[in-house]
Amino acid sequence: MTWFSRRLETKALIQESTLQLQWPVEVRRSARRRTLEVRVTWDNRVRVLCPMILNDVQIADFVSAKSGWIESKLRINASKIIGSSQIITAGSVLFFRGQTLTLVVTQAERTAITLDQARLIVKAPGNSSEALNALLRDWFYQRAREILLERTEFYSKVLGRQPTKITLKVYRSMWGRCNASGAIAFDWRIVMAPDSVIEYLVVHELCHLTHFDHSSSFWDLVESVKPDFRESKSWLRANAGWIKQMFKNDSDVH
Repeated sequence: MTWFSRRLETKALIQESTLQLQWPVEVRRSARRRTLEVRVTWDNRVRVLCPMILNDVQIADFVSAKSGWIESKLRINASKIIGSSQIITAGSVLFFRGQTLTLVVTQAERTAITLDQARLIVKAPGNSSEALNALLRDWFYQRAREILLERTEFYSKVLGRQPTKITLKVYRSMWGRCNASGAIAFDWRIVMAPDSVIEYLVVHELCHLTHFDHSSSFWDLVESVKPDFRESKSWLRANAGWIKQMFKNDSDVH
């Protein structure tokens, strides 16, 4: 005797395609799916899972809206390779002011580092990894010093408060600090982040000259200067891991 009838299993209608957008995007449309989702795989493939009814224009708009998140995931993937060994070599992916750079290394009698669009070109007489890393560390530090000092001077005028001293350091977990005497310190590796994030860090520490805490008054002051500060905080939370891996064994710079 048959007590129940088995429901016939039917496969969901699925269509797979690829869109050439800012990145190649693998699209998987499913008749059963009701939500729209984007994924970035460990091997840097961008995938969109969506209902069957969505057209290419709608998917392109969705991907464009998520481009910032996708870029951060791709940066994290790239940095895992660098951070795992802490050895930077020709072809490595580096980041400067939020821009992705490919490292190009050539032999030359004189040492020089040039930023050429999406390439960071290093010319040096030697080819040891230790010497290359030292050159890059000094280059990033000098650029950070220029940018952080200039931005601190600018926002000091905006806020009407001047720090007594500025120090550039390598912090294990913090990005900056302000002490009771009005001295400010920054983790100079923040120069790898987008300009908006660099500015947020500067404003954050300068606001501590007025409010030496994280009270609502402090955050109101931050927001009055950087209305988009929450986006910068989110970016730092998402990307702190790979930035903190860079040059982490170097001594502090004063």
